[in-house]
Amino acid sequence: MSHDFNISFDPSHILIVEGQEKLVFLNFSCPQWRNFSVHVAVTDVEVASVLYIDDRYENTVGRNATSGTGSSLENFTTSYRRAANDDSNTLIYRVLQNNNFIFSTEGFKNGSKFERSMSCSGQLLIKGLRLGRTDITLNFYKIAEKNDNVYTDGAHLDDNTTSILKVYEDVVVIRKRRPIDTAFRVVTSAFVAFLTMLMGCTLDMGIVRDILKKPLAPAIGFASQYVLMPLLAFAVGQITQIEDAFGLGLLTIGCSPGGGSSNVWTILLGGELELSITMTFLSTCVSLGVMPLWLFLLGRFYIDESKIKIPYASIAVTIASLVGPILIGILFRLWKPHMADKTKRLIRPLALIFIVYVYSFGVYVNLYMWILMGKRPRLIGVGALTPWCGFLFGFVIAKIFRQPRKRAITISLETGIQNIGIPILILQFSLAQPEGDLAAIFPIIQSICQMFPPISALIALTIKHKCFDKGKKFKDAVEKKDGNEKGVRRSKDKEKLPADEEEMVNLKMDMKKAEAVESISDEDDDAL
Repeated sequence: MSHDFNISFDPSHILIVEGQEKLVFLNFSCPQWRNFSVHVAVTDVEVASVLYIDDRYENTVGRNATSGTGSSLENFTTSYRRAANDDSNTLIYRVLQNNNFIFSTEGFKNGSKFERSMSCSGQLLIKGLRLGRTDITLNFYKIAEKNDNVYTDGAHLDDNTTSILKVYEDVVVIRKRRPIDTAFRVVTSAFVAFLTMLMGCTLDMGIVRDILKKPLAPAIGFASQYVLMPLLAFAVGQITQIEDAFGLGLLTIGCSPGGGSSNVWTILLGGELELSITMTFLSTCVSLGVMPLWLFLLGRFYIDESKIKIPYASIAVTIASLVGPILIGILFRLWKPHMADKTKRLIRPLALIFIVYVYSFGVYVNLYMWILMGKRPRLIGVGALTPWCGFLFGFVIAKIFRQPRKRAITISLETGIQNIGIPILILQFSLAQPEGDLAAIFPIIQSICQMFPPISALIALTIKHKCFDKGKKFKDAVEKKDGNEKGVRRSKDKEKLPADEEEMVNLKMDMKKAEAVESISDEDDDAL
């Protein structure tokens, strides 16, 4: 005799937004077991919760009665048995939570009656909790009772050796788009555009022309960004054996152009702004061809390359958002050069405010990602490894080609800091949900990790400036003062020197006169 449960779900899979609830209807044919129970649970309780609702339970006591079964929605067990001394096989429906008795339909006069082989129906009330994918398990257990005709709480025992497992797969929970996310993006974009315009006000087009005439520094940056970084990202993904979605995210970041914050950090760390803006612009333009090439060559290790979609429109918007504010700044400098020079004082404090804003409010907005990172701590190390190596390799390569310190700093920043907006769009368009949103976490992890070296360098430079440089300046000032005093004394001595020489000349003349007088007197004596 077969004891298998034939079960069907409607719909076969669901997509839920965080905080949303959906019903899944199920029908199953019961086996020839006299009494059995159904235990419903979620594989990952942090992604979703589930409540099993039996149709008889709802029809007998009303839908609202389900709220009286407790606040937790996990570990509910429903059991069916035929009423004692009832030849008509009336089912008694019972609800238990964590094996504690909750409710029974026993005593209701309108209990449903079924044949020994019966069909049952029910509902799964599924609630999305956070981004992710999970399954729902339904375990059907044969109930072994001490007395077939008397059902008591103490006599209810699940026979774990006789059970059948059914799984409702593919419960997908996606992120809820919140107003705070939109506000953060809008304010960040406006902040970056304003800072870029101020940079355009201070831009020296003569230096830009010199850079383009002798493009060694941009060529080093191009090789670092579009040869070194894609290969480095791919190697890290293969060595660490991270999931395919995250591996594709890592590769996509490695193929991305320089990020806009690299210009901000160039100012804060004493790099060459003209070179930074030139490299960011050129790398963003070149990405239209280089990104598809690398994703075609290496993306096949993670996903069918035909599914990868390059957001050309978004790349064009990125180019426009960079060039537009810079052109406005340049035109403003031509119109009001004196005012443009004054705006230079605003760049550094505004850049510091921008960094604080991104890493305070930005962390709060994306707090859910920290929860996901806590479940996958290895991703933090992987996300830090690629940009940190990029900073180091970019600086070393620049020094190998004998670039000045300011340009080496700029090339290092352009190599290590990469645009995360383009990779996020590529991942969300190329991967099904929730993998698209999950993989998009990786660019954000890397954007956080890639800021630690510049922040550390800024803190070190600030301490050096406040402590060591100030002491050195004081020492130089003292030495300069001593030197000035010695110089004053020397000048006074020089002023006195002509008078002394005159006295010496007069003395020598007197001595010569005396010698002449003596010689005359001697001649007179001889004559006598």
